[in-house]
Amino acid sequence: MRKTVAHFEIYGDDPARLAGFYTNLFGWKINKAPGMEYWLIETVPTDAQGRLTEPGVNGGLMRRPMPEAHNWLNYVQVESVFAIWQDDPNAA
Repeated sequence: MRKTVAHFEIYGDDPARLAGFYTNLFGWKINKAPGMEYWLIETVPTDAQGRLTEPGVNGGLMRRPMPEAHNWLNYVQVESVFAIWQDDPNAA
């Protein structure tokens, strides 16, 4: 069963400034999503439907949701959360 990081989010106090930082540092393409305070991060190219055209992971950038959130968040794609729990009931 695949357990692949499918998306990531970076938190910060000044997302627009962070977007410039990561664009300059890594060359990531970062664009603000229309109508919301969320920036889409493209670390690898996508097609017209938004699917990756080469291996990698794209993500997002947003204002820190709470003051103590000094981290980033990874989303892991699995076939079934229930199946993961069955494999290791203590994992949750």
